[in-house]
Amino acid sequence: MQNFATNLCLTLGCFAIVLLKVIISLLLSIVIFPVFIVAGVLNELVRYFVALLLYIKFRGKLTLVPAGADNIWNYKRFGNNRTCFLMAVCDKPIELETHRAQFVSKVLNYLMPDGTKPYEKLTHIFTPKFGYNCFRRDESFDIRNHIKLYPKPAGIITEESELLSVILPELSLDMNELKPQWEEVIIPQVQLKDEADLKTIRIFRYHHGYLDGASLLLMWANCMTEGGQTEFPYPVNPLKPLKISKFIIFLGNLYCIVLASFTIIKSFYIGRAAKNRFAINKYSGKRHYGWSDKIDVSLIKRIGVSTKVSVPTVLASATAGALRQLETAYPSSPGINKYVSEELLIGLVSARLPYPDIRPRNRFTVTHFHLPTGDMPWYQRVLKTNEEILKLVWEPAFHLNYFLFKFFGRFPVFVIQNIMESAGNPISFSNVPMTNRKISFLGNPTSECAGWAPLLTNTGILMIYHFCIIALKIVMLKRHFLVYDDKRKLTN
Repeated sequence: MQNFATNLCLTLGCFAIVLLKVIISLLLSIVIFPVFIVAGVLNELVRYFVALLLYIKFRGKLTLVPAGADNIWNYKRFGNNRTCFLMAVCDKPIELETHRAQFVSKVLNYLMPDGTKPYEKLTHIFTPKFGYNCFRRDESFDIRNHIKLYPKPAGIITEESELLSVILPELSLDMNELKPQWEEVIIPQVQLKDEADLKTIRIFRYHHGYLDGASLLLMWANCMTEGGQTEFPYPVNPLKPLKISKFIIFLGNLYCIVLASFTIIKSFYIGRAAKNRFAINKYSGKRHYGWSDKIDVSLIKRIGVSTKVSVPTVLASATAGALRQLETAYPSSPGINKYVSEELLIGLVSARLPYPDIRPRNRFTVTHFHLPTGDMPWYQRVLKTNEEILKLVWEPAFHLNYFLFKFFGRFPVFVIQNIMESAGNPISFSNVPMTNRKISFLGNPTSECAGWAPLLTNTGILMIYHFCIIALKIVMLKRHFLVYDDKRKLTN
């Protein structure tokens, strides 16, 4: 009877909180909705006249960037580079000219059923004009400027430590804005610590405005493998429709609309107000790249089965435990310790599935949740983490933050600059299933893959969990503070 009363009180409390959010959101909507509608309509009118002016002056050679979710990544700030990586560890050497020819024929010249070439987007340059970001085709496009060997004397072996501490930080810098901002850098003869033989590494680096990680995986799967899209061993296929009833989708959309104003204000506030040891407001621009040892996926799955939670929940819980150990070994400064001791704000970066087709696009969103970093047994931490992750299923921010990227990304450059100042979180967290078995890209067997995304505004650490074949690797990216005392030097 006591348990029933407790559960009833908790249910009524949750209902009261949701009801209060709805009331606040509806009141805020009276102000926010008219502002969004007026601003959106005026901006679309301005875009129409700018597009007309561009056509008259440049005869179609310069066009507005159409997708707001792409354009939002033209945000600039010191230390906020827009470069993403996908790194493939290949078993065989790569012949440069053959590889270039394969990329042109299989990727850039790939034809959709409607006759369009989706990856022609990679031959366009981001160019600001009349206050907006535009696309301009590179009339002198040359694949030799984009697929190249890393400049190093022939025969010299690259060690893993040099790859992580020298090469990746160098390649993370923004690229030449006078040509399309993507490259594939090939590094021959790389000695990795957990590999007996020398490997060849392909690093595909690109401006995030061209496409996101799921689109890049679709490009590699569809254009660079023998079986193409239909036979690629996806753990999660980005094109596969979700098995959700239309009624549930309707309820979810209605819930998002009702709580839209409250969620928008909350999203902006979280980005501005985040305070803990990983929130970086001033930094040197230096980055540290790293990855973990390989982890047996079957072990993670066994833990998930025994605790009745998902694999991402187990990984998130392990992350919380590691952050707790860090806090115990190297305590934060007194002024920010309270933000770390019991819970830590995490930004979960997710793809908004399903993707309509393989065309390169940005279709990601960010949702915030709190990792339990308090002092507790591991099993309790797993369950508390699971509670936090289950709340995300009905979190309106999952859909609304994607809408905000699309909406504000269509505005002039100065608006994007100001809006993106509020985007970011101390730690970014993502789970990226790559492949269920060993696969060959462009005929070269690939033993593992890893990828890194850019860090926005105040984000101090990025963690991505990569499933490739039967192993899991955690890749990390950390930034340096610009100003810190001796204690912070040790702890960050």
